[in-house]
Order: sequence, then structure tokens, then C-alpha cells
Amino acid sequence: MIFSACSPLPAGEQVLDTPVMELAIGGLFFALLTAVLMAPLMRRRYRQKVSRLMGLNQLGVAGADAPAEPNCVPEPEPEMAPESRLGTSDAAGLAALARQRERRIQRASLAAWAAWVALPGLFLLLGHAGSPLADALGFSAVAALVGLGAVQNNWPAGRRWRLPGLGLSSCALAALVCWSAWPANAAEAKETSAGEALFLGLLVGATYFVSLHRSLRGQVLPLFIIVLSGLCVAGAALVLLQSQLGSCWADLASPKAGTGLQLLGALSNSLLMLLGTWAGFAALALVVRVLERGWLSEVSLISLYTLVVWAAILSAAYATEFSPSPGSGAALLLVWLGGTVASYALALGRELDAGHGPQLLMLRVFSADSRRHDLLDLLQGRWRFVGAVHQIGGPDMVAMNVDPYELMKFLANRLHELFLPTGISRADLQARLLTQPDKEGRYRINEVFCFNTAWQATVVQLMQLSPAIVLDLRGMTKHRAGTGFEIKQLAQLGLLHRVVAVGGRDTDWLHIDLLLREAGQQPSALQRLSEDEGSLAADLFARLLLVAADAGGRE
Repeated sequence: MIFSACSPLPAGEQVLDTPVMELAIGGLFFALLTAVLMAPLMRRRYRQKVSRLMGLNQLGVAGADAPAEPNCVPEPEPEMAPESRLGTSDAAGLAALARQRERRIQRASLAAWAAWVALPGLFLLLGHAGSPLADALGFSAVAALVGLGAVQNNWPAGRRWRLPGLGLSSCALAALVCWSAWPANAAEAKETSAGEALFLGLLVGATYFVSLHRSLRGQVLPLFIIVLSGLCVAGAALVLLQSQLGSCWADLASPKAGTGLQLLGALSNSLLMLLGTWAGFAALALVVRVLERGWLSEVSLISLYTLVVWAAILSAAYATEFSPSPGSGAALLLVWLGGTVASYALALGRELDAGHGPQLLMLRVFSADSRRHDLLDLLQGRWRFVGAVHQIGGPDMVAMNVDPYELMKFLANRLHELFLPTGISRADLQARLLTQPDKEGRYRINEVFCFNTAWQATVVQLMQLSPAIVLDLRGMTKHRAGTGFEIKQLAQLGLLHRVVAVGGRDTDWLHIDLLLREAGQQPSALQRLSEDEGSLAADLFARLLLVAADAGGRE
């Protein structure tokens, strides 16, 4: 054989000599830490890239900085879908349907959490009759703590205790790691100092928190999938090479090897890295297809990946502490995750016949103030149980709305493919929008990215497609020409009856009134809400439901 001259590697030097559980847990932690540490950098670079692309002009388009008047001529109104023909009395029905869908996901999340908590304890009791009840309860208590953040993450928007609950579970998890890593026995404690245990606990708690944080989780998950999948494929290839080449493979990495062997070793390592990178992007593309088909929402995907990671870690701990059998940890992992997912699916029940639903367009003053994003994030989270949400993509909301597909394009340096260079027809634009709900009942958030030469024509098309429009005017002054253009277009197209405007203390209402009058409309035609109102989110959602129903009744 071609490799007959290569002798097997001695014991202790092969990858497979390391216990499989240690390899799996090490790979999981490495992938998770890499994703968590890189997420803030990715968020920053993604924002910069989006800002730069938004400022580009399509070559050959004259007068790109001026309003694209020819593209802004309204097309004939299309025939509305039956689901969109609503009367004013249907606003209450839309609200009730949204609550039904919210509670459906809430019940399913609680059922999944209950199964997640109960299964490991039952597995311990039934699988090992000698295990005391205290061990089973303790193991289930740890599972309950880890699953708390995941279940809260998948609850409908508007649960104010979600972030404190996530922080509390992160701190408790960190304390638990410190307690287990720093034993009370003085002889054992010599191996792990209090400082090391504290560092490990804080690291685990911070990783858990960042991986579920609202503005970072969209970057963490895709990076985690790429790194973990790449490690798995590259590791499998390395094991194959070691088993076939043996000592010859070790010679490639030896510092005593000649220049030719060192170059060959460097080439081999580069090929392994390329193979791992390809596998990582292929795995992410598979996840993207799952999301596009509506089998799972991106919110539930975050919860699922969190449970998968911690189920693997705790299953490894179970196999180490309670069972000498190497397959017991894998058996627990399969039963645990399978039972949790099955409980969620059964609690969801049959898919609701939702149709398209009234679509919401979110127009806003681009702002770097993250506090202003909370209202929009809460609104789009609730409206997803009513209909699809559309918005012009910008650097302000990318942290909230980035999905695996967008980040995959960014990492592949192909983010420009998501941007419209010029205005397109309404039919083509409608074909790009996802207006059907997923299996869980959530509609999609459609971010439409545009070059500078396309956004004006595109936003006008979105105005005509959307029966409800929220106009966030917080921070609106006469210097905000883009928002001023949107206000004048809404007035000139006669669409103010679809609009609910939100303003604040820094909103220049006099300038807005002037824009409306210049467009031939009275300022009183614009519905207004102030951010100083205590129940702004609830009032805004209720008014938009009325607006959507009224717009449907007029068609």
C-alpha cells in the first residue's frame, strides 16, 4: 500500500486517545467562546458595512441625490387578499387572534421547559436505581436554571422581566460553577484555587448571558454554527489522516522535518482549515433553509441551540459522575432533547390557518440611541402575531434584526447582494417579501436594504403595500431630509389615514406641520402619540390595529 512505510502513532498521540466526551465538550466550549467573543466585533463591522452600502449610488443613475420622482409615481392599487379585507370591527378580532398566538407559544415554551426539567431527573432515577432522590432533584434543578433563559427568550415580546430573569439565571449559574469547581474539601481545593473557580464561573455566566442577549444573539448563533461544524468536519478529517498516515503525519509537524515536509504540513493544515470553513458555511446554509421554509422561527432557534449546548455539557457531567457507561451520556442527550422538542411541538398543536395578515411598515428616524429601539423592538415583536413587518434596513436596527442569512452573506463578503441598486416594480418587491407565518405562528420581519439610489422609490412602494404604518418621529428635526421625504410622500399619496406617528420632546412638530401643509394636507390628519405617555406601547399597538382594520375596510 502507498502508506505501508508509515507506522501507527504511539498511544497518547492520536486524537481518538482523548475521551470522546472531553473532545465534544472542549469543542462546544471553544465554539461558544469564539462566537461570544467575536459577536461584538461582528456587530460593529456589520453596522459599518451596512452604513457604507447604504451611501452608495448605482452607476449610471443621474441625480442620485435628488428624489427619484419617476419611480415614485404610484402604481394602480393591486387586488387585496381576502385576509386583508377587514372592517373596523375586526380590530378587536385581530387583537384576540394575536393574544391567542402569543399564548400558544407561551404554553408551548412552558411545556418544553417542564419536560426539560423533569427528564434528566427521571433518567437518573430509572437508569440508576441506586441514585438517591436528592441527586435526581439536584440535577433537575440545574437543568431548570439553565433552561430558564432559553424559555424566556422564546416568550412573546413585552415581558419586562425577561432580561432580569436572564441575568439572574446567569449569575446563579456562575455561582453554581464556582461552588462545584472549588470543593469544600481542603485536599481537593488545592487543585483549584478560589480565583480560578471564580474566573470559570464568571466566564460561564457571561457566555450564557451574551449568547441569549437581545442585541448580540443574532451574531452569536451563526458564528457558533460555523465554528462548531468546522471543528467537527476538520477533526474527523484529522482522525482519518492520523489513522492512515500514522508516523508520517507526525513527521509533517516535526520541527526537525525538512523544508519540503514543512511546506507539505502547512498545506495540509491549510486544506483542513478550508474544509472546516466550507463545512461551517454549509451547515449555516442548511439552518437558513430551515428558517426560510418556516419550520422554525429564528427566536426559537436561539432557544434550541442554547438547550442543545447545555444538554451536551450536562450529559457529559452525568456520564462522569453517575455512570461508568460511555454511552449513557449520549442516551441522556437524545432522550432529553427529543422529549423537550416533542413536548414543544405537541403543545403548539396544529398550525393555525393564518393567511397573510395585515402588513406593518415601520418608518423611523435613524438613531444611535438604543433606548429608542426598545419601543420599535417591542412593537415588531407583537405585530409578528398579526402580520408581516417591513422596514428599510439601516445601521440602527441591525443588532435587533440580523438573521443567519444576512450574517452568512456578511461573513462571505456578499452583503451587497441583499441591497437594491435602484427602485423595482411593486410586483418584484412583493415577491421579495415574506408574508406567510412560520409553523409557530410568527410572521417575518422583512428588512429591505437599498443603495442611496433605491430607497426613496422602495419606501414609496412599501407605503402602498402596507395597511398600517408607524412613523417614529422621535429626534425629527428639519435636518432629517430622509424622514421629511417620507412624510411628504405619505401626504401626497393620501395615506395619512394608515399612519400613527410617535414623537417626543425632541420632535420638531412645527416643521412636520409645515411639510404636511406643503403636501396639501392638514396637520390634524396625522394621528399622534407622545413617548411621555405611560402606556405608549399598548396604545400604539391598539391604534395600529384600528388603522389596519380601517384601511382594509376602505378597499
